[in-house]
Amino acid sequence: MTSSARVLAHAASGYHAAAPVAAQAPLHALRFDLDSAGTRHATVTLAREAAALPVVVLLPALGEDDGSAQRWADSIARAGYAVVRVQPLEEDALAWRSDRARNGAFAVIARERFDPALLPLRLSALAADLARLRAQPTLATTLDWTRLAYAGVDLGAFTVQAIAAGQGADLPPASALIVLGPFGSPVEGASAAHPPLLMASGVRDFDPYGFLTREAQRHAAFDSLGPGISAYLELDDLTRGLLLGQDIEEPALPDTRQDLRPSSAEQSPNRRQRPESHPGGPPGEEAPDAEDLRQAEDESRAREARMKSRYQEGRNRAERMALARISVETVVVAFLDARLRSNPAAAAWLGGRALPAWLGRDGRIQWRGKGKDGA
Repeated sequence: MTSSARVLAHAASGYHAAAPVAAQAPLHALRFDLDSAGTRHATVTLAREAAALPVVVLLPALGEDDGSAQRWADSIARAGYAVVRVQPLEEDALAWRSDRARNGAFAVIARERFDPALLPLRLSALAADLARLRAQPTLATTLDWTRLAYAGVDLGAFTVQAIAAGQGADLPPASALIVLGPFGSPVEGASAAHPPLLMASGVRDFDPYGFLTREAQRHAAFDSLGPGISAYLELDDLTRGLLLGQDIEEPALPDTRQDLRPSSAEQSPNRRQRPESHPGGPPGEEAPDAEDLRQAEDESRAREARMKSRYQEGRNRAERMALARISVETVVVAFLDARLRSNPAAAAWLGGRALPAWLGRDGRIQWRGKGKDGA
């Protein structure tokens, strides 16, 4: 379950943000127009009355706009960061609202929007969007653009992989990159040096477009990275849905109330037909004998056991997914603290024995490059 004692204990025993926002303190969402027509926007999520916050630019999934990835925006903002959500190309945001999408051409649309040839246009648009935000007077003292990270999920992850490959020269320089659900095909220039980078994926992390069909493909982007500190976090129960911020489905309590009287399909061939009514039944209905009742009771108990077993399996699955979600969110915050705040406690937790022990058998992290801890 998502709030079981095990889940709560896992959250309590992990890394805690260096500059967290109080749990009861409200977050503030500021929305800015990015064009004169007011059709494109960016949303900045941060604590109220904050100043000089490190910035995380969060790039959303295909078909999503600046209002998506709310869970990621909230969890990172509560760790003391300003989270900027923006979809650089309007065509990406509107991908699932087209006539072709309504006709079910999802894979075709995805192949077009994930075409590497679009990356220069997307990154140029992102650079222009960030320039507009940096010029906003209301953000002048609130956001510290010298401490900047780019993070992305789905199409946003693919875009951050391009930044890691050295594309996007007009973008403000980053101190950290975060790829939530990497795509297997390395982008052009993947061997270039890159800022410290964290990739997070799962054994059950398969994209909905059919790009990733084998587990080994998820490592391809990581294996192709050039010089620089990089980490690959893999969790057994981390799904693409969790990375997108979708809710965990809780199993419904089973209704084990069953009529113990057997149905016609369950009736014994030895049952007798009475012309008169038997107690409790209309005229002509067969009278259940002791053997029939015992059989019905056995079948009812078996059905109840199966339903309880399925319910418990659902509870266990939801709990494992909740643990995976806490794990990836916690590691992301620790990575940001190590890179954007130069926090020694975060670096020690990431690089020491505590993290593998905390992840347990269901998770693992692989480091490449100097420093291992990302500091």
